[in-house]
Amino acid sequence: MYSNFVTPPDWIDEAKHTVTVVAATPSEIELLWQVAQQGSVDYNFYLYHADMNSPDWLQKAMARSQAVIVNADHWHNSDIYNQSNLFYYGKQLILSPAHKINSLLDYFSFCESQNK
Repeated sequence: MYSNFVTPPDWIDEAKHTVTVVAATPSEIELLWQVAQQGSVDYNFYLYHADMNSPDWLQKAMARSQAVIVNADHWHNSDIYNQSNLFYYGKQLILSPAHKINSLLDYFSFCESQNK
């Protein structure tokens, strides 16, 4: 059992639950590593932040993903918030079809509970 962590310009074509994570902090990325190590679900994590300056890659990663998770406190480009598979966390309130979660881990806790 293993998960993949992918950043621009790379791609992975493994049949795993695929999640794009946008604007996560370094400590949140460490939490993703813990999810990958301790969980029962294998993931392809596409990681992106604004400094990567690869919007086409981000759009393609989101299209490949079952979920897109955004740290709304660190991401201010509203173009992506209209995705129906988008979850966001942080102090910002986003008026869109996106789903508000309390933290990055909420989505993965739900995935784990569905896998049992």
